[in-house]
Amino acid sequence: MVRWKQDNEQGGLQLPGTGYIWTNNVDTIQNTLTSVVSDRLLNEVRGQWSRYYDLRAAKCDCVQFFRTGYSVSGGVATGTWGVIPEDTWDVSDTLSLWRGAHSYKIGGGVTYDVTTQRYLPNQNGIYNFAGGPAVAPTPNLFTQAFALVPGQDVIYPKAWVFSSFVQDDWRVAHNLTLNYGLRYDVEVVHDIPDWPAPVDKNNFDPRVGFNWDPRGDQRWSVHGGAGRFTQQNPIFTIVKGAVLGRNGIVTLALPPSDPAFPVFPNTLPGFPPGAVLPARNIQEISPDLENEFAWQYSLGLQRQLGSRTSASVDFNVNRSHKHGFLDTNYPTPISKAEIIAGGGRVLRTSAQADLTRPIRPAPNGFRRIEVLTNEGRTWYQGVRFGLQQRTDPLLVSLSYTFSDAEDRLNHWEIPEDSSDPELDHADSASNTPHNFVASATWNVPGRGVALEGWRVSAVVHAQSGNPYSIRYAQDLTGTTQVYCVAARTCNATTPEGRNTARSAAVRYADLTVTRTFALPGHDRLEVRADVFNLLNNTNFTADGYTGIIGNVNFGRPTSNAYPGRQFQFGAIYRF
Repeated sequence: MVRWKQDNEQGGLQLPGTGYIWTNNVDTIQNTLTSVVSDRLLNEVRGQWSRYYDLRAAKCDCVQFFRTGYSVSGGVATGTWGVIPEDTWDVSDTLSLWRGAHSYKIGGGVTYDVTTQRYLPNQNGIYNFAGGPAVAPTPNLFTQAFALVPGQDVIYPKAWVFSSFVQDDWRVAHNLTLNYGLRYDVEVVHDIPDWPAPVDKNNFDPRVGFNWDPRGDQRWSVHGGAGRFTQQNPIFTIVKGAVLGRNGIVTLALPPSDPAFPVFPNTLPGFPPGAVLPARNIQEISPDLENEFAWQYSLGLQRQLGSRTSASVDFNVNRSHKHGFLDTNYPTPISKAEIIAGGGRVLRTSAQADLTRPIRPAPNGFRRIEVLTNEGRTWYQGVRFGLQQRTDPLLVSLSYTFSDAEDRLNHWEIPEDSSDPELDHADSASNTPHNFVASATWNVPGRGVALEGWRVSAVVHAQSGNPYSIRYAQDLTGTTQVYCVAARTCNATTPEGRNTARSAAVRYADLTVTRTFALPGHDRLEVRADVFNLLNNTNFTADGYTGIIGNVNFGRPTSNAYPGRQFQFGAIYRF
């Protein structure tokens, strides 16, 4: 069970009461029934229920008053939204059979997921003023969001997942074991408006692995495997065609001269009959959308060095097929060579770009038609070197990973150029070529009331900085795409592509000191003190770096630092 609540007030021009309360709770109940049928047959039934509750509740669920350069009061622009709640029921059964050199398992399960999701930002309206009350006593604009189909701001998506598997662990020889099996999953989605995709029935996932001791002396271990893994559709992605589609959310902007402009400070009770919307951007689901899946491959070698030390090296490769947005109404693209030759000059206005779109934007029509497709990809390959030393009081572990991670497209935003998915192929936001971790745990020797029960643990972490994008300060090609966040994507106009720059390296050390007290019976009380980022290093996220060409802070971090030194104290009672 998790109970988490955060009070969000931005401060600055935003007056108290304009924030929201973020509540994030998790409840889980799990039960297992194990039946020993015979000395070779075991059956295990598992059942689980979980509830995920994630709500951003506006402190004032009311209209907002936005006074430029002066104040923001009333409600919060995002309104009240969230998952309220998501319930998941899961039942599975596994039958285990031991026969000779084989260990068989066969099983299956059913998962049912139902969600109540609300999303309608700016549902309470915003009055905009050109300044403070003395300068601008009357509003110059009113905006409010509506669901074109009543009730589509609150939807109840449901999904059934049926799974089955069979596997065998075969001890071929005393020094060689093979693992192989097959899994099949099928997901059936219900009650999502405007959901066009059929059930994906092709999720056959074979897997194979091995563990080999080449000399049979338990000092060497060669292991590896390969397999296909299918991902269940994330609800927050697949409902976008309902929430942000052609029948979903729209935002109406009215000047005071419009007959539908409400009487201040009231809001509109509904979408005004006959109101005209400018051409808008929508998101839809591809009619052939499939479940995401990945092929994973691994090969490793471990060597025991003496009785207390071991060294290992592991290779890992991942190739994933995932979802990604593309604009099917994208204007005629302008090549990178022409963009670079322009040197930051505007090559085409938005109006000129709209004339080249397959469907020309018009009032009550569409501009960008962003379709969630199967064209997303990820590529990862890495090698990890490890060294571990164990003694009675001390455990030391060293790990270094050299890797490369790339991707194309994502389920948040369309790319800079939708004419060819491969043009978005670049380093992923999580690409970390170098990652070093050293840890040590010391059970402090000592006896007596003052000395026994102490433990000191430390972790030192150093890694490459994170990628971010260099971009122009304005839209040069008329697409009006200006969104650029390193953590997800960059669809703004760039000279080379996304994620071509990298932040400074990230380095920190954590320290934990614990003391365990023995209580009557078998009870124990553990008191601990943690220090995170012990040396108070300043580390910036990639989003904190300014990548805008011509900006005075270009290439420098200006915000979004990781936390500095932090202390945490706690106690754990074990019984």
